[in-house]
Amino acid sequence: MELKEIKALIEKYNRNEVSEEERDLVIEWYDRIEGNAPEFAAGEFDAITLEVYRNLQHYRSGNNEQVKRVRLWPRIAAVAAAVAMVVFGVWFFNYRGEILRDGLDDKSVVMNDIAPGKNGATITLANGKVIQLSDAKSGVVIGEDLKYSDGEILRDALDDNDGVLSSRVPRDLVASTTKGQTYIFTLPDGTKVWLNAASKLKFPSDLSGKERKIELEGEAYFEVAKDKKRPFIVISEGQQLEVLGTHFNLNTYGDEHPGTVTSLLEGSVKVTGKEGSRVLKLGERGINTIKGVLLLRGDAQDDVDWKEGRFVFDNEPLEQIMAKVSRWYDVAIVDERKAAKPVTFKGSFSRYENVSKVLSKLEFAGDVKFKIEGRKITITK
Repeated sequence: MELKEIKALIEKYNRNEVSEEERDLVIEWYDRIEGNAPEFAAGEFDAITLEVYRNLQHYRSGNNEQVKRVRLWPRIAAVAAAVAMVVFGVWFFNYRGEILRDGLDDKSVVMNDIAPGKNGATITLANGKVIQLSDAKSGVVIGEDLKYSDGEILRDALDDNDGVLSSRVPRDLVASTTKGQTYIFTLPDGTKVWLNAASKLKFPSDLSGKERKIELEGEAYFEVAKDKKRPFIVISEGQQLEVLGTHFNLNTYGDEHPGTVTSLLEGSVKVTGKEGSRVLKLGERGINTIKGVLLLRGDAQDDVDWKEGRFVFDNEPLEQIMAKVSRWYDVAIVDERKAAKPVTFKGSFSRYENVSKVLSKLEFAGDVKFKIEGRKITITK
């Protein structure tokens, strides 16, 4: 797409005259620009930037006169698409600069910016001992002892556990994350669980019985070890889920949905609530409600965006998005809008950016403004 066409599309976007496809294209460009500049030899990128800048000055001033171009070396042709993205990005952010300057692009935001969440969790043993897991590691394997996913044993943590893990009598263990934390747990049967922020998983130290039963609060993604003779059962808010071996996501956050949401990525699952049960098939999403287990629209893969380090929103309400932001960045959300119209967003952002970048993208995509004060984010428009 030529730069003139890009400019015309952005102007059309600002007038709210774009189609849904054009709007998605603009937002996708915005998301892809940051961190995707091509790698160049020393001095090469500066030369490109200078040429781009000269051209953009003419475009932004409304001067349509052809600008004399500096002839660059042949390698530029090989990365034409990447350079085009950079060209668009430089112009795009300048063009939209007035929005960011009025909102988050100021010194106070830089000073008050909030870093994203990170690895971290605890395991509470049956004897009450709390083991703090390293934030330098990503996961832990639970068996006759505790060891990180890289094989390092938590020796100090097990010095006085009184045989809690090695006992022949199963004892309950609790894996927990706070706001701004996530961790991977490999259970005694080989099942892998990705635990999202502000979540809790309760399970026995031995899962060799007739059934493998655990409890969940919050959100987790499961890759269940296959065992046709011993069903894997997850008890969560108002429902029971039963599988033999499959991949699925469970979300029990009450501030995101009115009931527990099950998203199936592989195999099938049986979800049972107070008003009956339903078998979910590959790709389906079910929500447990007072009317039974109902199917939800949407892509089940999007529900595991957090596991992949992304925020993925598909016409998602602002309130639901800010609940996710609150948990991952460990911040309080205050909405000062009065009789605000419903606002929804569609897009994909990295979970590993500082909160100001996420909020800037939301400001760009919708009629909303934010203010950061300490660990509080205020919605002002």
